[in-house]
Amino acid sequence: MVKKMITINVPKIFQPIDRIVYPNENNMTTEEVVYNEFSKRNIASSLIYVPIFWTTYHSRSNFGHDDIAIKKVKKFVQSISRPWFTISQYDDGILIDKSEIKTRFVSLSAGGKGDIPIPLTRYAWPDEGRGDQKYLASFVGNLKTEQQTNIRAAMIEKLSDKPEFFFYDTSKTYGPFKDIMLRSRFALCPRGYGRTSFRLYEAMQMGTIPIYISDVHWLPFQKYVNWDDICIRIFPNQLSDLYNTLTSISNERIVAMSEACKRAWIEYFSYTAMTKMIIKMLENGDIK
Repeated sequence: MVKKMITINVPKIFQPIDRIVYPNENNMTTEEVVYNEFSKRNIASSLIYVPIFWTTYHSRSNFGHDDIAIKKVKKFVQSISRPWFTISQYDDGILIDKSEIKTRFVSLSAGGKGDIPIPLTRYAWPDEGRGDQKYLASFVGNLKTEQQTNIRAAMIEKLSDKPEFFFYDTSKTYGPFKDIMLRSRFALCPRGYGRTSFRLYEAMQMGTIPIYISDVHWLPFQKYVNWDDICIRIFPNQLSDLYNTLTSISNERIVAMSEACKRAWIEYFSYTAMTKMIIKMLENGDIK
């Protein structure tokens, strides 16, 4: 019989709360949300839970470039004598290599670097209704951002001449993000610095079908979720074919996918649903 999960006591230095608020209005990180939810539940797992707030800790330590801060947290986890797991939203993961730790551990990662994917999600917006879908596909974001992959530049080069695609550059102003998303059938969701994007889950909660563009597809809960029902997944070299792909999808299929997106957000990808899924995976032995 699997015993109740043990949550290890973490020194407050590893649970800082002076977080950077991103996206707007998202006042807690994934690490904090899960930690608070776990504290309310009895969970069966042989793994020890290590609730370090990696995103805030690393972002407040010169964005993961503070060697002293990394040495401190590494020394702490090296003292854990039983197999453990942790949750991370940070794009670069926990910044600790498995070869440096003798005890087996599992990292659940929202940002894209770790062992097991979880959603890079956020707090829900009020349901404002979809209205008329004016755009086939849209992107609202900083078009000047060139992270590691140049995917946004390629997206503009391949798609900006299509009148059914709408691009709004937020490099100077945030813009009507929600309104444009609600009036779009599809949302272009290129990866950012990390392997995934908040936009996937922002789009889903509004019933807008995400188009996930990445060289690495970081998709959570694949054992339980049929991603083909809720997402168009492409690699950057497939951008030239995207217009033909979208215009070949029937209206009936688009409506069905839109409804499936909203259901998936409620059942799997909201903060509450995500926490329940992580618990389910722990208790089913998917995380071990």
